[in-house]
Amino acid sequence: MRTFISVACLAISATLAQAQDGAELNLVKQILAEAQENSFRNNREYCGYLVIKPNGMLSATSITKGRKNSCLADDFPEEWTPIASFHTHGAHVDNESFEIPSYSDAEGDEEEGVDGYVATPGGRLWYIDSQDREISLICGLGCLPSDPRFEEYPEDRPPDFFTYEELRNYELEG
Repeated sequence: MRTFISVACLAISATLAQAQDGAELNLVKQILAEAQENSFRNNREYCGYLVIKPNGMLSATSITKGRKNSCLADDFPEEWTPIASFHTHGAHVDNESFEIPSYSDAEGDEEEGVDGYVATPGGRLWYIDSQDREISLICGLGCLPSDPRFEEYPEDRPPDFFTYEELRNYELEG
């Protein structure tokens, strides 16, 4: 009987975790879809955090307008628990690629102890898992709004997955 109860509890926990992940992904897609338009118009990064409020509800901080190649989110109440950062990569610029998270994006999330989401000018959505030190593509071109000036050539298509070290080497080989 204890085994059955333990298995049932694990199944319920897994279902709740998947629901949370689904809610998290839906929220970040909604936020970044809205932020992309401003990001393209102003060629600036926009950023913030997904948080858990004291009542246990998943929420997001207000979106902060950053600089061309960086963004520092506004402070939020101390009682909110950050679980992931999110930011856009600005507008498409010819001869420059912003279609993957940068190594500094990954390092920053790891230092803060959160995971991260990055939206690119081509409409890609990336996930930075700071605990496992892995970066993976959640959805490809056009998943989120894309900059009308963006055009990708087959030889420019990045891999769908990186470890931190692979990303660092990819940038160095550049």
